[in-house]
Amino acid sequence: MSNTDNKGVPNWILFVFFGSLLAGSLYAVYKHGFLGYDRAMDLRTAQGAAYVTPSIMIIPQRTPQAISNGETTYQRACVACHGAQLQGVVGPALIKAQWLHFNNEDKIARMVMRGIGPAESVTGGVMPARGGAPLSDREVWEVIYFLSSKNPGSIVQDAVPNE
Repeated sequence: MSNTDNKGVPNWILFVFFGSLLAGSLYAVYKHGFLGYDRAMDLRTAQGAAYVTPSIMIIPQRTPQAISNGETTYQRACVACHGAQLQGVVGPALIKAQWLHFNNEDKIARMVMRGIGPAESVTGGVMPARGGAPLSDREVWEVIYFLSSKNPGSIVQDAVPNE
């Protein structure tokens, strides 16, 4: 008696079905677990927005001109989320004695360059790397200098210029 007289699914179809499930599961574990596949990274790359690991390479001198440039960059790139008077809108206020994440320039600059994800956010909001704007290292540091000038005593000025 064959297995095809309306008593069930033929064995070869069951073999192919369960074999496909097993092969797919093993491939998913291998690709995500051992190769470290990241779908978000793959989507960014496909859209032409490759992720660049931020590094602090250029730390400019703290000068009145750098602080002025930082204010200009802040007005262009940061004001939408943090407000014209640093009072906070969508993002937190940037003028106060208590900082949410860090209170020294080096750590603030690193945080701005890499962004803040939902897991590390204190307020629940996220901030894209470099504020979502194409800011250079110099521009980020100039914004940090501007913020330091507006928060005397509450931000530790620990930047060590390398140019």
